[in-house]
Amino acid sequence: MNVRSSIKHPKLSLFLCLLTSSSLFAYDQVKIGQTLPLAEKKMTPTLLRFDNTGQPWIYNQKSGSINKISKEGRTQQILKSQASGKDTFKSVADFVFTPKGTLFVADKKANKIVVMTSNLSLEDPWKEAKRDYWFYSESPDALALSQDDVIAVANNKEKVIHIFSIDGVLLHNLFLPGPSSFKKVVSLGFSRDGVLWVLDQGLGELHRFSNKRKWMGRTGGLSSPQDVVVDDHGYAYVSSVKGKWYEIDSEGKILGSFGTKGKKPGQMSSPHGLALKNNNELWVAEKGNRRLQSFLISTSNKPIKPAFEPVARIQIRRIAEWPTVSKKAIFNRKGHLLLFGRKKGKFEWIDDQGNPISSFGDDKNLFSRPVDMVLDQADNLWILDAGDHSIKKVSKDGVVEKKVGEKGRKEGYLKDPIYLVLRKDNSFLVVDKNGGRVQALGPDGLFLFAIRNPGKEKGQVSEVSGITINDERIGIIDNQRKALLFFDHNGNFLAEIANKENKAPIWADITGVATDHKGRFYVLDKGARRIRIFSPKGRFIADLSLFGEGLTLGPDGRILMIEKKHISIYQMDIVPKELGNLSAKDVEGIITVSWDFCTSCVEYELHRSSSVRGFKLLTKLDKGVYEDEDVRPGILYRYRVRGINSMGYKGNWTISEAVEPSRRKDISLVSLGDIKFRPIFSASYKTYVNQPIGEVEVRNNDDRVYRNVKLSLSIKKYTDFPTELVLQDLQPGERRLVPVTLTFNDDILELTENTPVQVELQVIYFQDNEKKKVSRNAPITLYSRNAIVWEDKKRISSFITPRDKPIVDLARKGISHFISPLKGSTVGKQLAKAALFYEAMNALEIAYVPDPNTPFAEAAGNKDVIDYIQFPRETLRHRTGDCDDTTALLSSLLESIGVETALVDTPNHIFLMANLDEDDPEVIGLPEERFVEFRGSLWVPIETTKLGQDFLEAWKVGMAQVMDGKEKGNIEFIPVVEASEHYSPVTLTEKVDEKIPFPKGKVEASFMIIMDKMQRERYERQVAKFKELMREDPESDMLHIRLGMAHVEGGKKAEGRKIFQSYVTSPDLEVRAAAQNNLGNLAYLNGNYKAAEKYLANASISSPKDGGILVNRARTAWKLGKKEKAKELLKKASKLLDDWREYVWDMPAEYYPK
Repeated sequence: MNVRSSIKHPKLSLFLCLLTSSSLFAYDQVKIGQTLPLAEKKMTPTLLRFDNTGQPWIYNQKSGSINKISKEGRTQQILKSQASGKDTFKSVADFVFTPKGTLFVADKKANKIVVMTSNLSLEDPWKEAKRDYWFYSESPDALALSQDDVIAVANNKEKVIHIFSIDGVLLHNLFLPGPSSFKKVVSLGFSRDGVLWVLDQGLGELHRFSNKRKWMGRTGGLSSPQDVVVDDHGYAYVSSVKGKWYEIDSEGKILGSFGTKGKKPGQMSSPHGLALKNNNELWVAEKGNRRLQSFLISTSNKPIKPAFEPVARIQIRRIAEWPTVSKKAIFNRKGHLLLFGRKKGKFEWIDDQGNPISSFGDDKNLFSRPVDMVLDQADNLWILDAGDHSIKKVSKDGVVEKKVGEKGRKEGYLKDPIYLVLRKDNSFLVVDKNGGRVQALGPDGLFLFAIRNPGKEKGQVSEVSGITINDERIGIIDNQRKALLFFDHNGNFLAEIANKENKAPIWADITGVATDHKGRFYVLDKGARRIRIFSPKGRFIADLSLFGEGLTLGPDGRILMIEKKHISIYQMDIVPKELGNLSAKDVEGIITVSWDFCTSCVEYELHRSSSVRGFKLLTKLDKGVYEDEDVRPGILYRYRVRGINSMGYKGNWTISEAVEPSRRKDISLVSLGDIKFRPIFSASYKTYVNQPIGEVEVRNNDDRVYRNVKLSLSIKKYTDFPTELVLQDLQPGERRLVPVTLTFNDDILELTENTPVQVELQVIYFQDNEKKKVSRNAPITLYSRNAIVWEDKKRISSFITPRDKPIVDLARKGISHFISPLKGSTVGKQLAKAALFYEAMNALEIAYVPDPNTPFAEAAGNKDVIDYIQFPRETLRHRTGDCDDTTALLSSLLESIGVETALVDTPNHIFLMANLDEDDPEVIGLPEERFVEFRGSLWVPIETTKLGQDFLEAWKVGMAQVMDGKEKGNIEFIPVVEASEHYSPVTLTEKVDEKIPFPKGKVEASFMIIMDKMQRERYERQVAKFKELMREDPESDMLHIRLGMAHVEGGKKAEGRKIFQSYVTSPDLEVRAAAQNNLGNLAYLNGNYKAAEKYLANASISSPKDGGILVNRARTAWKLGKKEKAKELLKKASKLLDDWREYVWDMPAEYYPK
């Protein structure tokens, strides 16, 4: 088993040659790897295996435990007999891990194979390991697991190798041929091709058995062998207690041995356990040195890895076991079971989980002595009643609907009937208990024929112990004669399988027979504790070690065994053999591959190789013929095929002869193959200039190169010109999958519903300087311009249209009506703008209404669901929208007036937030926890589903959702400007006749209240803050100035003026300048420009380099009509203040410095 290991290897430098009994062979180098001393002194490792994660495990002989070893050589985990207080195993003889991590342990003293599973959800999967199940195996000494889930177990007591299914059903036994027998088998190993290697320590021999259970030969001369492992090439490695290991090729020839006794790297002391990792690292567990050691073996000159071959001819698994007592049981087509005899005289239906469905039969007047039951093709129930010698059709409720037959010994009459079979034409086969008469009766009881040839000779029936049928024949078991007899459907004898004198008995005590859904016969031999399986024509297939009181077969290979106190259900199917008559023929350039039908196959796996590459999967199909068109002349092709049964197990490969296709006459030498287009989202049409709309396969069907092959695509009406690309070199036989793009025009935005159209494709190439052209159309769907899928939330940016004329007009009108409150906003213009346009949407009576067809919560959670989103102009017109519609509208309005927005994506919901262009919450003056900090700026979240309520509520709810998303880690912020780089906003060209008036009056009523609330809160917070700072620093005059400014911003101008006037003569020039500047501003706001000029002139004297004061003086000069003075002051200010323009937005441009 090749698994990765977590053990780290140091750099390796030592190369050694294998010692051979003759000359050195082609591969002759071994590289010594790592030595890993085991840390615990009480370690005596005798077995070594790697689990599916690459961790090494050893069997510690001294403690009787299985230990997981760390890369430092310490024990990480111990599995032992008293784990968790339960008797997990008593005496470990061998253990092995499956590729999925399941552990199989051969427990010799307990006579069990114990199966343990890990908990893969834990960091340490084996921390809570538990025993999953076990099955009986007498005195198991060694075990191995094949790639098709077959378990080989050595039993030295009986000198046999048992072959079990994964659930412990005995499939086969292996013995040495002739008088020879095993002596002491200590190790087993499977190769990829199903060969079983058996290491017999007592004989010093290694034996090989094929996957068909044939003995292949022995390898002798092995000195004190301990363990065997087999690599992917079919080479075996055997450890010897003498301090070395052997290498043996797939034919059983010893190629050489390596090692000597000692403690140095490369030397070994009592090597026991072996394990392979990565197919070229041989690890050895040394009992004497108490360490693990690795050797790297070159594989460059080994033969290619053999193909997988199954070991088992039959695969079977236990799927259910229920504690119940039943005399008879049958399956219906649904897999439900009808049981009889669990409770006296009662029939019970149970489902495939063992749960009761219904019951009937308590009324003794209905059934005197029911002995058998069958279901017809319509699942109608027929019961054979020996009490009144009749056959009764019974409803689901237990009501007798029809009765056939009556007591008598004449033809057509019944006398103590015991077995009943229903044929396809609804006629019956009925067996009488005394005399063994078999009669065929029509649906109404009319006599058809009888099988009655009593006796003990061939073809005669002494005692009918069971009867069944398939489409071709009738099968009767005769336990007295120990025979299985076959008759045709007219009652004529065909053949029998019976015990014969002086020959090994075939039967011991045959008590039941049945046929499965494929017509195979199953015979229960209670004495031999097995079921023998025969083909529909009576050819022996295999044995199963299943036994019980009765046998029933169900749909899809289910076997039900009736035992004394319970019933067990198994899933069984035949592993397909090599498929017959595989043929690969060229028919005008197409290779037709065919093979014989396989009764055990539900699917076939077909591979193809060529003279330029190895076998690769070509297809899986459910029929025995395939036409391979994907071939070209000049190349030899070979095919291999194998069957797959209903349980998923694969059969043997059958390989065809090589075949070369001829040149096809019905196709171009360069052609178009598979074409796969994805649906087009019209709103994102600009992205398809760079984003592929799908893939087009261009094929070279010739054996020469074609250069500069041109591929072009176009769609009538929706593209102005074809999109072209050139394939420089198309190699012989190449099938190139080409991603293709397409440039759409604006007409695609006219689509208001999903529209299927045709893409016109054309390939142009030159053959012998002659231009050739291949054309083809392929369908594609253009989605409505409103369609969207939410696998990428950035797609919504196509619907955010800040430059769309209706949006621009509405936004400009809103700004023009509210310039003064926006400019004078003490909480910042961006926050005021966000509030203004949210309230504008309220005033326009735009309502949030979930989409009744595809609610956003449903569409966002499924990337395959097509959602529909309105463009902002459409939401304005309809006055309603889902969360995505209203988010797109508000984002468009804000982006249109310079407010950056970002999408807020949470599970099954989307809303937005607006950038306040400020990173300090103190500047805004509102609590920091009300804002989202994102990319160095503060943002305000706005929940548009709260339309109808005011902006402050939308803000509050939006912030709560952001906090919840952050706590759960399921939130994402997507700036619209970045999203639009991937999905450009749509440019809508159709004119909008109806102009949306801005509802100034309604907006003013709500907006000014909201602004007053925010600014009043800011004022109160600012005053409280400065007063607290003044208590901490009473000597700071500038804090008094800032308190005065807070009063002015809060509308308390008189209180502010009073504070400023008290500091106009301050000795601190900075404080004095601030007081004079603020007094000048107050005078300016009151229209007293002369007083303002005086205050501001004095402020400039106190602080001549203050650009802000110079701007204020320039504005005052402008108001006083002093044009040149104003221009001079503004020119000086522009050199000291970068953002001077922001403060003179209303001054004429002629005043601006050039």
